[in-house]
Amino acid sequence: MEPPAGPPVFQAFTPVTPPANEANGEPERPYQPLKDVSQTRRCFRQPDGRWWLRIDVTAEQLAGGECPLPTGFAAYLGLSPGETKTVRSAAGELTMTWHGRPALVSIAQLLVDVGAKEGGHLFLTLSDEGVLRARHLPVAAQGAEKITKALRLVGYTAPGGTKEQAARVIATRIGMTGPVPLPDLLARLRERGDRDLLELLD
Repeated sequence: MEPPAGPPVFQAFTPVTPPANEANGEPERPYQPLKDVSQTRRCFRQPDGRWWLRIDVTAEQLAGGECPLPTGFAAYLGLSPGETKTVRSAAGELTMTWHGRPALVSIAQLLVDVGAKEGGHLFLTLSDEGVLRARHLPVAAQGAEKITKALRLVGYTAPGGTKEQAARVIATRIGMTGPVPLPDLLARLRERGDRDLLELLD
């Protein structure tokens, strides 16, 4: 008697997929960081829908020193542990590397290109074409209101408004949707590690 037609089922031999954290487990999957970019300190979603990282410019970076990247943002840029990648920018090619910790090898030329000063804020993202885009905002004036300073830290430069309006902008910039009560916003900022914003909204 012939067996019924159709694909044979060899249930006993179904391959077992090893966990993704094992050496032989699905290396083609993009690296999943411990923290998603929306949970990553100093990362903000701008109106263009992209996540941008705020780098607070240091003298070392202006002199050509390494610029560390948070793991969540490095993974968002498509970098995985052990990799080195070259990316284009308006200031020429830059090298991203992840050996030990993710970093841009040097952003000095980029900082010169945008006229950055120590203490200013450089916002970085990657375009669809794989070009590193940069935007520089000078640090808020010393005597500026706390709200203005907080908004500057998330890349928002319009006049401050009320604390509630500022909280709404900041909540949107960190990926929260709908009406967000201030305690919920502060809790999310605390989880992300945005202590500078917490102090300004306190």
